[in-house]
Amino acid sequence: MSFLDFNSLIISNNDTDRSSLSNTLTYFKDLGIRRFIVTCGVDPAIDTYSSMLSDIRALRAAAMDARPRAVSLLVVPCVHLSCGVLRNPILKKLSYNGTHIFVQAPLFVDDKWLPSDINYLLYKQNLKPIFVSFERNLLTSDYEFGNKLYKTQSSRFCLDLNFLTGADGRRRVEQAIFRNIPVIPCVSGRFENYESQIRRFEILKTRLGASNYYRLSRTLNDNGKALFT
Repeated sequence: MSFLDFNSLIISNNDTDRSSLSNTLTYFKDLGIRRFIVTCGVDPAIDTYSSMLSDIRALRAAAMDARPRAVSLLVVPCVHLSCGVLRNPILKKLSYNGTHIFVQAPLFVDDKWLPSDINYLLYKQNLKPIFVSFERNLLTSDYEFGNKLYKTQSSRFCLDLNFLTGADGRRRVEQAIFRNIPVIPCVSGRFENYESQIRRFEILKTRLGASNYYRLSRTLNDNGKALFT
């Protein structure tokens, strides 16, 4: 039985502790999630390619060891978005399936260093960005920065479940629905209990109304599922 109205989830976590990963995966499997992508943070500006591969392999080994039965699980690199990184040809090597590149959105930034030709830089490498931890930018960054990312072609945006269901994210979530922004559910922290998570989504459904909640659930499910096809 599925308790959540979507069945794919991004886990933004560099923790290679098997017990911690196992608890997270089991928690959400019991809530009905059957497809997981675990991201491994890498920074081409300061790390060598071999060291990034080493980190990815370590996390992949821990995740596969912790994987519950009857779930699909991928471990992918997530590149820190910094000045000049989009011009780095190593992005193609770090992409998932040669097309999707997971990008960790920075916390405190303005938009001045973000290249105006971001679409061209990604298109030239045939890359479709997935911006992780984007909820932090919705709360802390200026409008222009977020707007540039919104306009990036074929992009998707990961929003943490706590932000998605919390009061602080209400207006932003509603905006995402009405602007048809392709949102993917993501988790990056610890969790309370099944009943608490289910209750938060029941509150979200009441707050948004059945029609808008259905639209949100559909985009969460469709965009998550698309990464596995």
